[in-house]
Amino acid sequence: MLFSKSVSAQLSHQSYTYEFFNTSHGLPSSQVNAIAKDNKGYLWVGSTVGLSKFDGYTFNNYSYTLENDWIGNVQIIKADAKNNLWIGSTTGLFYYSNDTIIKLTQSLNAQQAINNILIEEDYVWLAGKIGLAKVSIHDLDFTGNKKINIVQYLSKEWQVTNCNGNNKVLTHIAKADDNTLYAAQFSKLFRFTNNKWELIFDKENQRDLILSLHPVNKDQVFFDCAQTEMNEWNKGVSSILYNNSKTISPAIGKGFWYIGTSGLYCFHPESKNSSQYINTLNEDIYEPNAFFKEDDFFWVASDNGLIKIKPVIFNHYDLSAVSNHKDFYSACTISNGSWLIGGNRGIVIEKKDNQFKILQKNIVPEAEVKAIYEEEPNKIWLGTGYQGIALWHKGKVKNFSVSDGLHDNSIYSFFKTSNGVLYAIGDYGITRIENKNQKIIFIPYKYNARISLHGSFYAGIEAPDGKLWIAGQEGLVYLEKDSLHHFLFNKKSCLSIIF
Repeated sequence: MLFSKSVSAQLSHQSYTYEFFNTSHGLPSSQVNAIAKDNKGYLWVGSTVGLSKFDGYTFNNYSYTLENDWIGNVQIIKADAKNNLWIGSTTGLFYYSNDTIIKLTQSLNAQQAINNILIEEDYVWLAGKIGLAKVSIHDLDFTGNKKINIVQYLSKEWQVTNCNGNNKVLTHIAKADDNTLYAAQFSKLFRFTNNKWELIFDKENQRDLILSLHPVNKDQVFFDCAQTEMNEWNKGVSSILYNNSKTISPAIGKGFWYIGTSGLYCFHPESKNSSQYINTLNEDIYEPNAFFKEDDFFWVASDNGLIKIKPVIFNHYDLSAVSNHKDFYSACTISNGSWLIGGNRGIVIEKKDNQFKILQKNIVPEAEVKAIYEEEPNKIWLGTGYQGIALWHKGKVKNFSVSDGLHDNSIYSFFKTSNGVLYAIGDYGITRIENKNQKIIFIPYKYNARISLHGSFYAGIEAPDGKLWIAGQEGLVYLEKDSLHHFLFNKKSCLSIIF
């Protein structure tokens, strides 16, 4: 398994999207076992038929090295401190550096099969078919000319454990911060202390396979299992921390991500619980085998392909409890932190503290609320699709239309200039809104449509010289000397529709 950097404790209910890559996208096999990233940023995927390099668009597949060594079923890919890759497969140990895949072990038989790799400064530990091997980095020929026989590097300490025949197969190897080594077989857990390996845990349920190791120190190790999920061994006592639990709760201390049977967890050793959970089971991801975390998203290797899991950047809110209408046209965050949402039939909804309620019904009888602008606390202007504008002030509504001096009844946005002048922008131009002696006055600036049916304008901006520009179906128009002027660039109309 691959682990992410530590993350701070937090409680998360984040939603995610899932993008699947399989043989239809260029992978040679949809059964993906391993994943890692190299020093050039390429993603490497290990499958049942070799290695694949992915640049985000295309898979380049490798079943053989340049020396025609068969790569086989890849079980593990580990990046070292320089992001060079170590690859373990059913045919042996491989190394990737400088755009070349090199086989480091001899092609003898299944005894060379490698399930897991632990990289140290001067040694590499190999957990495989015939147990545990410890290989000096200096004994490896990275040109590929001289290959080693793993049998000659078998750990003497491991060979004297109470294992023989097929029972010598090792699936995992990991090291704690205090340098204590832990190793696992399918259902057995071992610890290396006092220069010998000792069996510290043996699962009665042979189907509850050990999937990953997370050592803390010589007295404590966490390990994930296929059926019981996260387990703990602590000073000779083993316990199941949570059994297939999909719930998350507040945690203490830093955490790490691991992949279990049903998904990805952010586990916190100090509080012994998970603060985040990504459910892969519900997305029909079968047998998640490994993962790679990159920023806020994950790459997952599984038996039905490679999956990219990304956080959803939008949250969906069901407003059916407060509104019969499902179409909404405007939104605005106001000074008290609430959201205002404008919908059809003149409805305005307020969201505050994750609660939704009707702020005001029937701002206008029928039209959509297309624009919302807070001029000051408890003073909100609302523009509608065809029934003018409204001023909401301390729970009371006052409506205005063409008969009150607006240039048009279709208003799509409001804009206030740096000198405090407010404009309503919509079809056929803009209206200046002034408040004199507690009386609202409208000064319209009409624009005759040249190339569109309604001459709709959707947004405004103030230039450094203080000139107001508006944009829409008629292109760019600016206000100068109390009239609107069409802007030409190189004697041509500048069309820019802005919503």
